[in-house]
Amino acid sequence: MCLPVASKNHLDDLEKLCDKGHVKRAFESILLLYQRGSSINTNVLFSFLRCCNNKSHLQTGRALYRLISEHHNLCDAYLSTHFIRMFASCGSLTDANQVFSKATCPDEFTWTAIISANVKLWKNKQALGYFDQMMQSGVNPDGYTFVAAMKACDSAQYLPSARSIHKRVVENSTKPDIVVFNALIDMYIKCDSLKEAREVFDSLRTRDVVTWNTMIAGYSQQGNNQEAFKLLSRMQKHNMDPNGVTFASILKACSGTASMSENRLLHAYIVESALDSDDFLGSSLTDVYAKGGGLEDARKVFDCITTRSVVTWTTIIAGYAQVEDGEEAIQLFKKMCKEGIEPNKLTFASLVRACAAMADSTSVMLVHSEIIRAGFDLDVVLGSALVDVYAKHGKIEDAENVFNGLQERNIVTWSSMIGGYAHSSGHGLKALQIFQQMLAGDIAADVSIYVGLLRACSGLEAITYGRLVHGSLLEKGLECHKFVVSSLIDMYAKCKSIEDAYTVFQMATCHDVVTFSAMIFGYALQGFDKDAIHLFYEMVKLAQVPDTVTFVSVLKSCSNSASMMDGKLIYSYIVESQLEKDIHVGNSIVNMLTTCSGMEDAKCAFNQLQERDNVSWTTMITGYAQAKDYSLALRYYQDMKEEGWNPDSVSLVSILSACNQETLVAEGCEHFEAMKMCNIMPLEDHFNCMVDLLGNAGLLEEATDLLLCMPNGFDVIGWTSVLSHCSSLQNVEIGRNCFEHVMALDSYKAGAYVLVCDLFQSTGMDKDAILTEKLRQSSYALEKSGDAAVKGCDELQHLCAIGRETFHSKDMNCKHHAVPNIKSVQNMVAR
Repeated sequence: MCLPVASKNHLDDLEKLCDKGHVKRAFESILLLYQRGSSINTNVLFSFLRCCNNKSHLQTGRALYRLISEHHNLCDAYLSTHFIRMFASCGSLTDANQVFSKATCPDEFTWTAIISANVKLWKNKQALGYFDQMMQSGVNPDGYTFVAAMKACDSAQYLPSARSIHKRVVENSTKPDIVVFNALIDMYIKCDSLKEAREVFDSLRTRDVVTWNTMIAGYSQQGNNQEAFKLLSRMQKHNMDPNGVTFASILKACSGTASMSENRLLHAYIVESALDSDDFLGSSLTDVYAKGGGLEDARKVFDCITTRSVVTWTTIIAGYAQVEDGEEAIQLFKKMCKEGIEPNKLTFASLVRACAAMADSTSVMLVHSEIIRAGFDLDVVLGSALVDVYAKHGKIEDAENVFNGLQERNIVTWSSMIGGYAHSSGHGLKALQIFQQMLAGDIAADVSIYVGLLRACSGLEAITYGRLVHGSLLEKGLECHKFVVSSLIDMYAKCKSIEDAYTVFQMATCHDVVTFSAMIFGYALQGFDKDAIHLFYEMVKLAQVPDTVTFVSVLKSCSNSASMMDGKLIYSYIVESQLEKDIHVGNSIVNMLTTCSGMEDAKCAFNQLQERDNVSWTTMITGYAQAKDYSLALRYYQDMKEEGWNPDSVSLVSILSACNQETLVAEGCEHFEAMKMCNIMPLEDHFNCMVDLLGNAGLLEEATDLLLCMPNGFDVIGWTSVLSHCSSLQNVEIGRNCFEHVMALDSYKAGAYVLVCDLFQSTGMDKDAILTEKLRQSSYALEKSGDAAVKGCDELQHLCAIGRETFHSKDMNCKHHAVPNIKSVQNMVAR
């Protein structure tokens, strides 16, 4: 080849430009030299071609190719080889193949270049085609050619080609090349033929560290940790020191699959090899321990790493997120920031996941603010996770703000928002509305979306919408998915259509613990207790193993039906399943015994609980209250508070009932006042208990004041209760007032007529008693609790009008007053 020659100074300047990567300026210099008729050294030209190594240089590379083709014979194998490599680096296989097609006598380097180019750009079949053509052309491949062809065999479909290449390696190799045989082992591993890889490995007389690492990596990738450990031990016996790559291969495979003993053995090997301070290995070992349930070991490794990267920090944070220790994850994040390590998306993803398990949303807001500061607030993955965690904490407005702020939304984002609405009380309709918005954006719903929609319909008890969702599922062929089946059963059951729920259950293609549990729960929820218990036995007959949800539901049915025989039999299944220690199952056993067996058995079961929560204590308190053992109910309540548990709405109803029965006014007032400190909004049941308690103590004015200031409106039960006490205490003034309020709320309340008649008669007001009786008869009020929706006489309408007028006037006045300070009642009783 006859190339023009340029001056040394020009060539030196050109080579410097190439070395510094100034491709465009270098090309301009070459162009100028050719225009002047100057010569260019081939080494400088090849140096330029090596600089063109990415897509941004493609046009410059093409321009050079055209320029050179005007002055040189591009059929030359040496020049063609360099242009093929250049075009491959720039990502243009078309140009590389075109250059090769013009090479009249390609040598082994040219063939290797075009094979490598096709492998590099994911055209494995074409690469193997070129290899076959090379074999037919009579050009002998060298080691580099074989290695390039082996790289094309990267999956099981290429196993026949892999065996053919192996045969040719054996035929062409006069001197074994360890690099080629290492590539052979790797090729068979990628073709899922570990057996043939091992045969090659065992046939080698000489092995280097790469040979061992490749074979160990093969076993690790296949999940055969035991064989990988055997090779590691054998490697050391052959005086071959493992390196970081050796351990990295095993660590990658061991993540989440190896036993704790295997993890510790591997750790010992790393320490023995003096590689325990390596940041990458330390991070990998931390990950292995964390995913294997050894978070304590993971933390020890983490604390020993001298230089921690963002990967290392993210790994340990993810470990704590996995075990739902959000507080420690947040603390580690703060330490990480203090050390000047910038978190990445994976760090924030782990932090958001950790926040999901935390009790309050303060940490979520902290992490969210840091995500915004880092500029990741528009990231769809983090945004979807934030929507989900805000919704789980009941912060629907914050979830909406994140959702609305995302420029891009994927199926996970929509699913998180729909699921958030569905789980949040009072937002079910929004879930259905946003679903329509999603469909308008041409996004196809998946199973998780439909499950969220069905949950929303369950919360709304909207069976019409539920049936529409069911119809859509049938159209898409998703009705057989087990989570869809269980959600459909749940929706129909909560919408009080147990027949539809059972139809879905029957039509399911296969029944598992999820579908059985859903149906048993539905039966228990709607009071079909015998059906729930019967279905449980059918489930057991079919060798389905009940889970926590199954046992909690069927025990509820045993409790509702007071079926001790079934309760005992189911308890034996619980013991057999080793779920008696589960807190939810344990609480259900205690509850079942309170109704089926008695408080002594319930007490024994309660004492056997390995852990107790609010439900455990509330169950015992309610049980003793229902058994009318109020002193023990109060004692358990005191014990509950001493163990650090705050009462809930249910337990306080039982306690106030106990105080009422024992006429413990001061104690009742104290418990009622404590609701404020526990952030519990008093409900009608709490007010009625207090009203009855005050009435029993003769504090009728205080009782009516409390009723007038109920935040959720007036309650006929409370007024009737005070009226009953007025009748006993012969307080006509307050009694008449109570009667008027009852009439305003329910003019057919038969019991109120009886009570006020008794009051009038006991106080000598016979005429009023007779008039009231006439009113009762004319309104057809029933002495028993039934509705008398019939005509009323003028006198009744007049009395009701007076009652309503009084009712509304006092209602307006009480709006300016807070709930009476119950402590004043306590003080009055104390005096």
